Amino acid sequence: SVRVGGAIQLNIEGYSLPQIMEMGNWSNEEMVMRYIRNIEAGKKAMIKLMRNAFDE
Repeated sequence: SVRVGGAIQLNIEGYSLPQIMEMGNWSNEEMVMRYIRNIEAGKKAMIKLMRNAFDE
């Protein structure tokens, strides 16, 4: 759906959860988190990978 894709793209671009909720007209943060949780996990994994690469 457009809302799901929008939530994912906004998250990738660095918008906060409250901003995404407002833009998508969500009242329940659980729904937004359901859509963006995999993106968040990917971001954390990439950050960890980059930190490890720079620490070596």
